[in-house]
Amino acid sequence: MKSVFIREQKRYFFHNLQVLFNLEKDSLQRLLQRLKAFGILKTVKNTKEQQELSDLLEEDAELEELSSGGSESLYVFTYVGLVMIHNFVLKCYPKYIDKEENLDIKLKEVIQVIEKANQKEQEILIYSEYDSGSSFNELALIMYLFNDYFEYGLYNVEDTILEINGYGDINWDRTINDTFTIISNNRPYYPELLTQRKIDDEMHFIKRIHEIILTQATKTLQDANLHDLLGLPELLLTEEELDDLAEKDYILYRIEQQLSVEFNTRNQLLLKAFYIYVDKKDTSSVKSDISFFGTNSFHVVWEKACAVTFENHLDHSLESLGLGNSTKSLKDIIEKPKWTSKGIEKKSDTLIPDTISVQSPLFMIFDAKYYLLKVEDKGLYNNPGIGDVTKQFLYQLAYKDLLATQEELVVKNFFVMPTESETDLDFGSVTMEMFTGKPLELSPVYIIKLNVDEVYRAYLEERPLKEVIETLKASSSV
Repeated sequence: MKSVFIREQKRYFFHNLQVLFNLEKDSLQRLLQRLKAFGILKTVKNTKEQQELSDLLEEDAELEELSSGGSESLYVFTYVGLVMIHNFVLKCYPKYIDKEENLDIKLKEVIQVIEKANQKEQEILIYSEYDSGSSFNELALIMYLFNDYFEYGLYNVEDTILEINGYGDINWDRTINDTFTIISNNRPYYPELLTQRKIDDEMHFIKRIHEIILTQATKTLQDANLHDLLGLPELLLTEEELDDLAEKDYILYRIEQQLSVEFNTRNQLLLKAFYIYVDKKDTSSVKSDISFFGTNSFHVVWEKACAVTFENHLDHSLESLGLGNSTKSLKDIIEKPKWTSKGIEKKSDTLIPDTISVQSPLFMIFDAKYYLLKVEDKGLYNNPGIGDVTKQFLYQLAYKDLLATQEELVVKNFFVMPTESETDLDFGSVTMEMFTGKPLELSPVYIIKLNVDEVYRAYLEERPLKEVIETLKASSSV
């Protein structure tokens, strides 16, 4: 399979993609149409403004069919991660990566971060609910199977065996009923004791299926040259093929039978994964020609990483943070909109900050913005919109009464943006007179840029960036 590196949010012309994929016009058109169908690719009108942007607004995306390869459209990949389609592996890297050096190394770290961010949200479709019209996402399923194997090992089936005078527990019912008894002084003696112990069934049908699937998955990753990028060792566990075991329908039947007597949650999920893999792997349908592992919402990954970086206290109680005796969390402090009509009242959901970190003497409000803010001679580009700015001031306003009772705390408000360069804690600021002037006199929203490698290492190790926090604290006292 051929690897193609794609930069997220970059505006590509059709002829750029022809060079990258080395495909004829019609073939590339079909491939792009599949990518667009799965939301991996979008098109925008070819304007000078669009060519200069590094972010894509939903309203800018064109809803019509892809153009026939002319210059009227620009092609934008909105995905970060891996996509396997036809004979290609698309390695989609984040938009903040400018230099096309060591892309495999950089993307490997990004994949680890995406995987951690998605751990709690990964789901395997239940085979009985599987939509036959949907795509079989082989790559995501392989990732699940490998991660499960490294945590739990092979699917294990135990058999109970009876032995005469063995090392297991004595089965008294069978010993009393099935063995010869000697009576002495009105007491029974049993020369032979029937014992029972459990052994692993090494040749169990389901266990063999597991070994075959992991071996086949390894070969799929070998063909795509993805083992190192995904950080997965090769698992060549057997020389058997699924066809050696039985016909497909019988294999599916045996998986169903095992599932009907399986009560362990992990094993149930694993059996469902086996069913999907066997059922969909060899289909010739065009619906199975694409699989992927990654995200269309890398901004969410950036938010989660920054929350760990700054030691998020949003769910902590005021009491635990030394802000009073209330068991309310910082999140609960923000007022909810109250709707009233004809005597009926209802409170609706409210805005919630990305991260709040209380590090005396600072009360810090962070909004992780996945933007490539650029400052050039001609002006400032790719900045967050007015909605993001006003929202950040409103967060500060929501905590004003609470902080009025905490004289030792100083409020600081931040936009946090990614960079491959060195961390810059004094990149800039945003002010609005209605908020920062009288009578409110709120803090400006300061803009800081964090080195992505430092943030990712902290996130993967689940530790805050103490050096950055200490520097922010020190700057507040100057």
